[in-house]
Amino acid sequence: MAKILLVEDDKELCSIVEKWFLTERHTIEVVHDGEDAIYRMLGTFYDLIILDLSIPKLDGIEVCRRYRSARGTSPIIMLTGRNLIVEKTVGFEAGADDYLTKPFSVKELSLRVGALLRRPRDYSDGVITVGKLTLDTSKHMVHLEGRQLNLPPTDYCLLEFLMRNANKVFSSDQLIDRVWHTDKTPGDNAVRSAIKRLRQAIDDEDGLIIENIKKIGYRLNS
Repeated sequence: MAKILLVEDDKELCSIVEKWFLTERHTIEVVHDGEDAIYRMLGTFYDLIILDLSIPKLDGIEVCRRYRSARGTSPIIMLTGRNLIVEKTVGFEAGADDYLTKPFSVKELSLRVGALLRRPRDYSDGVITVGKLTLDTSKHMVHLEGRQLNLPPTDYCLLEFLMRNANKVFSSDQLIDRVWHTDKTPGDNAVRSAIKRLRQAIDDEDGLIIENIKKIGYRLNS
């Protein structure tokens, strides 16, 4: 499951793309202009961004450029209605990872998304290691000192996010926004319950692996 931001002002196309990725068990958020896009991109972690070139307020090139200037690292697929090599060159130079020309098959978009999501970042072969914890994203398995842990889907996604962002503090609202599906409305109790279950599974006598930072949020310590 990945969290995807779709930036597109064609609301009919947005509906088609959103439904497709929801059936593939991704979380997808949709915005329709460049200003809203850069606000979301700089304030929320996304696994991937689908960005239309011709959007109101700030065009896709400028959004991409500002995001990369702010050291945003999520892969970006840029959508365009014009198949011009000059335009694509500017997009790649601004920081886009791939281009797709309209009209396109949603299946092709899905394949390109899948290829970028499989691209390694700061871990190799889809394996993330934090201290005594090892999480294999390709096999959907978690081990603690070699012992396999059986986690519910939400707990697994929460742990994966925390492991990808070890030693960083996240509020309950940020965790809800990142981990839970956008069509659900969980509250702080849902986060507390998931954190409690994870602590029971992974904390040991050496101390808390998941720490509660008073009045701020939670942090996975490496």
